[in-house]
Amino acid sequence: MSKIHEANGAIYFNCPYEECGRFIMVLNNEICCKIMRCHPKLSPHASKQECDEMRNKCNWGCCSTIKINNDNTLAEKCDYI
Repeated sequence: MSKIHEANGAIYFNCPYEECGRFIMVLNNEICCKIMRCHPKLSPHASKQECDEMRNKCNWGCCSTIKINNDNTLAEKCDYI
């Protein structure tokens, strides 16, 4: 889990996957279902295959699934949905 900080209409946190740890910023108006990927160009509901392909193509983020808890205080690891 990673603690979320909120400021200026966005949330900020480190990727909760220890092997990654990238810094992530998400605008509040972009948070819908509270599921996201550790990559700015991946859909929150991208398949495992899409995530694996993106992970192999680029070096930005681990492409893993992240879930924001209901009160926007923690970013947690999440399985593919």
